[in-house]
Amino acid sequence: MKTLQQIQESRPASDTLQLDYGQRQKCRLRAVTDAGVEVGLFTQRGTVLAGGERFADEEGYVVEIIPRPEQVIEATTANMHLLARCCYHLGNRHVPLQVGHGWLRLAPDHVLQDMVERLGLSTALVEKPFHPESGAYSAHSAADGDARSHHSHDHDHDHDHDHDHDHSHSHGHAHR
Repeated sequence: MKTLQQIQESRPASDTLQLDYGQRQKCRLRAVTDAGVEVGLFTQRGTVLAGGERFADEEGYVVEIIPRPEQVIEATTANMHLLARCCYHLGNRHVPLQVGHGWLRLAPDHVLQDMVERLGLSTALVEKPFHPESGAYSAHSAADGDARSHHSHDHDHDHDHDHDHDHSHSHGHAHR
């Protein structure tokens, strides 16, 4: 097994390694490259690898990370207000989302897919690379055109509660 460390320079790749979103989040990963070489990757905890990032060993063997297409829910709408509402409700549930113009992607979940459809978006299960937003406080965000995500916290938790509220938010206003 070749032990690889992340490099910043863009040396030509000797090989490629296709990883899904879950694999790109691991700080220690044992995998087999597209050429059949067994490698071990080590990154800083909380790092999410993006396509194009490179790892190398001491002998100059360089592996480029390629996001592997995976099954995701792709929700679409031409109505940006509906898209924003949907992102709000999914964000309230701490759901990792990839957001584009008129669409969003999330991991398959029939309950969330039903909610998205009830909000008015069309959905389909598709095979595409998944690059969720890294968060407002990360060093990089997809809005910057940089898919790298450097989280400072762990997202491996479940929420069994609903953030919707049924209470009133009415306020009295004086009119003159």
